[in-house]
Amino acid sequence: MTYNMHGLGAALAPQSKLLAILNGRWEKMAKAPQVAYSLASLAVMDQALGLLHQAAHWQSSGPSYYGDHLLFQRLYKPIDKEVDSLGERAVGLGHPRLVCPITQAAMQKDLLQGWGKGQGPDDPRRLVQLSLGAERSFLEAIAAAMVQASPSDGVQNLLQGIADVHEGNVYLLQQRLVRGG
Repeated sequence: MTYNMHGLGAALAPQSKLLAILNGRWEKMAKAPQVAYSLASLAVMDQALGLLHQAAHWQSSGPSYYGDHLLFQRLYKPIDKEVDSLGERAVGLGHPRLVCPITQAAMQKDLLQGWGKGQGPDDPRRLVQLSLGAERSFLEAIAAAMVQASPSDGVQNLLQGIADVHEGNVYLLQQRLVRGG
């Protein structure tokens, strides 16, 4: 699968490359430590995940409609708090420009198009697969950002807490694929 961010054509794996692409877009706006760029990029990715999960929540259909509807609601509900924590830390360690809503929206659009490249969400199972792939991408980006974080600034703890939630999301989505519907 190829991720195309304004013609850069970066591969989805490894996600540290995706994180580097996102971080590069911030560097044009503000000079900050690398970890601040990564936190801002993770906030963008998390917001895009929330949009993806909420759309799946609304688009759920078929025999597993109600279960899927509740599953996706469970996935998108905690994201606002995570995004707030990531954005605040990005500004605290970096610069207010790292939370520019116009840049965030453009990056979210690119992410959502990359995650769903060539796929329509017509099939309830496909909604789950899209969310699962996006969750895995996010976890890989968190792992890449963890390497940049200093144990003393609290960023590793923040990222580990967020990763724990999203590892649970991956488990739930995998279970949904196994049980079918």
